[in-house]
Amino acid sequence: MEKDNIVSEIDPWEDGAFLKELKSRIDDIESGKTKSISWEEVTRRAEAELKKRRNNAK
Repeated sequence: MEKDNIVSEIDPWEDGAFLKELKSRIDDIESGKTKSISWEEVTRRAEAELKKRRNNAK
């Protein structure tokens, strides 16, 4: 592999596909198609999943 072909840093704000996906997700949230959840709910679900996995591993 040639050194010149390696991208050392990617700027997502210059990536058209990234920006299109970001806009689509924002549109879904703003239209009500997708609902968000609080950080507290995210952590509660993650902790519950970890507890379940730990119990299943025993």
